[in-house]
Amino acid sequence: MMPFIPNKKPHSLSLLENRNKVLNHTLFIYLLLISSIVTASKGDTDTSLSQAQTLYLKSATFFELKQISKAQTSIKKAIELQPNQPSYYFKLAKIEAYKASQANLISSSSYAIRALNAFKKSVALAPNNVDYLQGLMAYYLIAPKLLGGSDAKAKEIAGKIVELHRQQTTRSEKQSSSSALMK
Repeated sequence: MMPFIPNKKPHSLSLLENRNKVLNHTLFIYLLLISSIVTASKGDTDTSLSQAQTLYLKSATFFELKQISKAQTSIKKAIELQPNQPSYYFKLAKIEAYKASQANLISSSSYAIRALNAFKKSVALAPNNVDYLQGLMAYYLIAPKLLGGSDAKAKEIAGKIVELHRQQTTRSEKQSSSSALMK
């Protein structure tokens, strides 16, 4: 029987952590490579768009690596370059929500309000995006009323999501029947 050694990780756990670090760094390198390909393929005409996309990819990677401050900085710079991109606000909302969940009571409220505002902005820019709607709905369900939580608003959004799914199903059925008629 092995003696108990406090704060000593089993060898297999440290190997797993090292493997995950390597995979995360590899992911980061691939994302940077992809972003440089996107930048090169667009030429100089959409430089701010390419820079914003690169910053968005960096933010997503930093977030996965739990480098939250770097993720936040990158996504805020992307928003400055391309302020009407809903996916950037959605990423910012997720970062702010994460920070709220990790912070003390006083700091968490300011992060939570910023998360709510970013969720709202992503939905305002893309009102029929189910992912953004689900994010805002989740915020309303989880957050206390003092920080904007609302079961009524969550229920309203849930109704909109159901309606969007219904519309998508109807369109899919129409496309299926029209393609069957063409055969």
